Amino acid sequence: GFPTLKAFGEKRSKRGRRRAVDYQGARKASAMAAFARSLLPSLSTRLGADGLEAFVAGAALPAAVLLTERAKPGDLWRGLAARFDRRVRFAHMAAPAGQVLRRLGIDRLPAVAVFADPADPGAAQVYAGEPKHLPLARFIHAAAVARSAQPGPDPLAVQQIETQADLERLCIAPAEASPVPVLCIIGVVALEPAFAESRAEHARAVAVLESVLRGQQLRSPHAATGGSGDDDDDDEIEAAGSAPSPPLRAAWVNGLGAAGQQVRALFGLSDDLPTAVAVSPRKRAAAPYRGSFASADMLAWAEQCYGGRGMRRLASELRIADAAPAHDEL
Repeated sequence: GFPTLKAFGEKRSKRGRRRAVDYQGARKASAMAAFARSLLPSLSTRLGADGLEAFVAGAALPAAVLLTERAKPGDLWRGLAARFDRRVRFAHMAAPAGQVLRRLGIDRLPAVAVFADPADPGAAQVYAGEPKHLPLARFIHAAAVARSAQPGPDPLAVQQIETQADLERLCIAPAEASPVPVLCIIGVVALEPAFAESRAEHARAVAVLESVLRGQQLRSPHAATGGSGDDDDDDEIEAAGSAPSPPLRAAWVNGLGAAGQQVRALFGLSDDLPTAVAVSPRKRAAAPYRGSFASADMLAWAEQCYGGRGMRRLASELRIADAAPAHDEL
């Protein structure tokens, strides 16, 4: 019947698109809320009696831990974990030992402790407010996300990829850390520094990639809402005084070098240079570029790729360090 309600959860198709789930229940707020809660993913790790420090120190992201008398976390905690996915790691500990509570300065349960620095598991901030979504979200953002934010590469700069570390820093890490999907455009460009003509051609190709970044019209779902009405509180939490991360990044690789050969082999690119490939690190999918190396054409192609058009799952890991060259240069 109409109006129709569809939900898009964590399950995806082979092409990486979220699968739609049709709502078949009553047209009542309580029934719809129960349906939405049933789709919440389980992103909180259950900790044993002595697992707190190991969990906090186990990754680079900050951590939020629920200490409770219940065996399983409620919908409130599951919703917060989904909201901060890829930015904060969530865990829960049932019936924590007295020594754990004393060390954290907690005298009653349930309680939430946030660890902004994984290198210092002993430094925790304990939430003292009411158990509601909005104040808890504000606290977690202020205690973990804002304080742990590290300056990354300029999102509008086009830098060179020479190693796997460069690929991770310029493409993979920004995609993993972003709350919205990020698409990375890798331009494969010829550069022979000893020749002025080659340097000029390279500069023109990099300028095209920079122009694509400046002209990107891609919008995240969050930005598209305009931040009005009931979303004002959400905007305050997510913005945190900083500009939203752009969903399109770009880098270049020398097509005449070893890294360039590895990129061409990994993505099946043409030997004709310059060329490019769009990569979605989060979905592990990519799409080679087949058109002219011009900013307007490439921007239109990037927007289509961002929507999933032409993107195909990668058959192997997104790595270039150990990839075999496509052919030997004479």
